[in-house]
Amino acid sequence: MKTKMLILVMLLIGVTTLSAQKKTDDKAKSGTKTEEKGKKEPVVDTDPNMVSNGSFEQVDIKMLKGRGQLQMACKPWMSVCKTGADMFAAGNSKNKKINAPDNDLGNQIAQDGSNYAGFVGYSKDPKIKRTYLSQKLKKTLVKDQLYCATLSVCLSENSKLAANNIGMVIGDKKFQFEDDQNITVAPTIVMPANRPINDMDKWTTICVHFYAKGNENYVTIGGFGNDGDMKFEKIKTTAKPVGVPLNGAYYFVDNISIIPINAKSECNCGKNTVVETDYIYSRSSAKADGMKPEQLIAATAIYFSKESAAIPAQFEIELEDAVKILNENPTINIMLTGHADLEEMEEAKVKSELKEIAKERAEAVKAALVERGIAATRINTDSKDANELANTKGTPMSKAQNRRVIFSVR
Repeated sequence: MKTKMLILVMLLIGVTTLSAQKKTDDKAKSGTKTEEKGKKEPVVDTDPNMVSNGSFEQVDIKMLKGRGQLQMACKPWMSVCKTGADMFAAGNSKNKKINAPDNDLGNQIAQDGSNYAGFVGYSKDPKIKRTYLSQKLKKTLVKDQLYCATLSVCLSENSKLAANNIGMVIGDKKFQFEDDQNITVAPTIVMPANRPINDMDKWTTICVHFYAKGNENYVTIGGFGNDGDMKFEKIKTTAKPVGVPLNGAYYFVDNISIIPINAKSECNCGKNTVVETDYIYSRSSAKADGMKPEQLIAATAIYFSKESAAIPAQFEIELEDAVKILNENPTINIMLTGHADLEEMEEAKVKSELKEIAKERAEAVKAALVERGIAATRINTDSKDANELANTKGTPMSKAQNRRVIFSVR
């Protein structure tokens, strides 16, 4: 009997222990789940724009009390000088000076979102100084990477003048002054032809592509250069200016971006895009009397239009001369090597039809020779893309010199 009671007691102790252990385990698991639930996942920035808050939509409206408070209310933007750049935010109807779209400098709907900033780009009034806005980029730009930089500006309605040199400086220098002074370095990004920006009715987009040096980590926006270096024009308007007229040029600014791109065509700047003239290179004849057939072949080349494998009509003579030499020398076989310019190879990253443009040029010349009676077995083709440039300069004519098919004897 005592043995049975002892066994029963031991069983009860075991069940109680297992039950307590289970509760402990369940509590531990529950605590782990609560901790996991409460743990925040790190925020991953997938926006390719190297500029933070480029449309000024992240703003603490409660901090805005008046002009010159961009730095206070719109992080990470900073003012450069003692007099700060301005922030105009929707919802400030009680303080019209800093409201959007209506404010004491004009009436302008934001180019993107609801808010925008503003700065004095040029002033003839000694009491009114230029102002700038700046920030540190998300990352230092990558050396030799192609970028598209854009910003939109609009001349305020109370401006008596419009100015040029309005744009941005992208570099490794943080501008910061305790007083008010002009930044006299040349801007990195300005309008094509750097004309004064005088449109008060709509936003003007400044849009430029550039290759990074690899040390750029700050962007600064405003009017640049010495006063004497800037061009300005007087604004003629029949509309009554809002607020007090400014003997200078005040600009609203919005939608700022610096984005890495693979090809220049991805930097679509609309009507402000500078369209490059399409040149076809034509070198002076390198053929002289007394040259051997092999030398004449080696002196032959066909040049092409941009992004094209069609043989220009002006090279008909080159083809006919090559056919004549090959017919007179049936033992000569030739190699046709196609080439492209660097820009075409960049564009090939986004335009699949350009991936084999150099090879297509060589094949086009071969087809033209075969059509004129030369046996296809006598002609081999090769392509070098943009790996063997005839000219490394970036001018339109230099690029045209690289779009070619050269002849050689094999």
